Amino acid sequence: MPSAEAAYLFRHAMMRLAAYELQPLTSRSELHGYAFAIIEQLPDAEHLVFELADHAHFASLSQPDPRRRQEMLERESRWLPRAMEKARLGSNFRLALEYAQRLMDLTAADITTRHNAALQAAEMSAMLGDFEAPPLLLQQAERIAARADDPKLEANRILCRVATVYMPGRRFHDALTELPKARDIYRTGGDRLGEARTLGYLGNLTSAVEQREHSLKHYEEAETLFRAMKHLRGVSTCRGNEGLVHKHQGRFEQAEACYREALEIDREVGNREGIPRHLGNLGVLYRDQGNFHKALDLFAEADDLFRELGDRPSTMRNYMNYADCHERMGQSHRAISLYQTAQRISEECGLGYNRACNIHYRGLALLKMNDQVRGEPVVEEAALAFASVGAHADATECWADLAKSAFKRGEYADQLRWSESGLAARAKAGEAVARDTSFRLLSLHAQAALAHSSFGPAAASASEALAIAPEGCDPILRSTLKAIVDRGQASAAT
Repeated sequence: MPSAEAAYLFRHAMMRLAAYELQPLTSRSELHGYAFAIIEQLPDAEHLVFELADHAHFASLSQPDPRRRQEMLERESRWLPRAMEKARLGSNFRLALEYAQRLMDLTAADITTRHNAALQAAEMSAMLGDFEAPPLLLQQAERIAARADDPKLEANRILCRVATVYMPGRRFHDALTELPKARDIYRTGGDRLGEARTLGYLGNLTSAVEQREHSLKHYEEAETLFRAMKHLRGVSTCRGNEGLVHKHQGRFEQAEACYREALEIDREVGNREGIPRHLGNLGVLYRDQGNFHKALDLFAEADDLFRELGDRPSTMRNYMNYADCHERMGQSHRAISLYQTAQRISEECGLGYNRACNIHYRGLALLKMNDQVRGEPVVEEAALAFASVGAHADATECWADLAKSAFKRGEYADQLRWSESGLAARAKAGEAVARDTSFRLLSLHAQAALAHSSFGPAAASASEALAIAPEGCDPILRSTLKAIVDRGQASAAT
């Protein structure tokens, strides 16, 4: 049974709402206007931005006096950006999105403020996993800025498009094409913050296309600018990204130092978005060094924070790290369950490439358990999923995994079918396919084609495989490939 106090409070709230709804619309407008005037005069009015923004908004509705209505709209345009920013910094993204939408529609606000609200709404939508919203919001931002003669607005849209459309969609070439224009605009206008942010994005993109030496240089240049401006959030982001580069290149001590400095800065400034990312990066670092239990503790801590933020894409990636850690510990069943959860989130967020990755990892985990009956169809599904998003190099990897599985079973028909699919995907991917993947696929195709007496195709694949064979290639496999080439030549001569 509820307490008497709780029952009283509930009834009181209902009575207050009923009394409010009985008021004529014009009376409600006046009441909100009075409330706004009282709160605005308080010494701590800056801490009551939500109340001020809302009272100003409702005071303007149904206001019969045009001058009074315009006055309240102007007051709302003053407080609404502050309310949006406070909600965002507090990681209350749903409320911040609501304020951003109101601000975009508020003609009393200036163009730059409304434009910025549209971009922030796009970034928050992407963080929450709604990747259909950013292109529409960017279009709205462009319409808002149509009458403004400020090139920085275009540069800001470029950065937002890179973060919310190009990067999630893996359209790295488009991003690298547009970013130099944004950098030039910021440099010409003396906007060091914009230039630093652009350098950070260039670092992310060059890292994504495996140009990590360039990415480290971009991050360090951005860090220098952020430190000069005493922009600590920017510094922490750069240090975290530098740690990723050091970790990938095997410099684990430097990576850990970067992660810990970034974590310390974000804890100091209260950056709730950055803290779980650095915890997750530390977890990956410990996992790769074999310290699995410490890694799992960090992933668990990051998971709680990502959930509090409502950051679904980051939650998904954290599940993938969780799964990989369990898999390395020999707990394949647990890993498969986590990959399935990550796949579901990626599907709900519309992240096609991440969806394909999770399907692939789940299939590989099943194959490692020698469960070909379930594993092979899953890996084939992953290959088709990668192809559907244009990730033909990843599709090639899947077909090679399938051909290898068929080889282990001695099923040359499946091996030939899957290796041929892999060669078709490889032709579409071009140089994006890793050299070892190409060698593995060509070798499997050569052996399967030979088993089906297709001597010409077998010899062609074997010859190409030998041309790219790694230094430590198995001598027996090398001899087999040479024999296939000789057999093909002999068959052609006959």
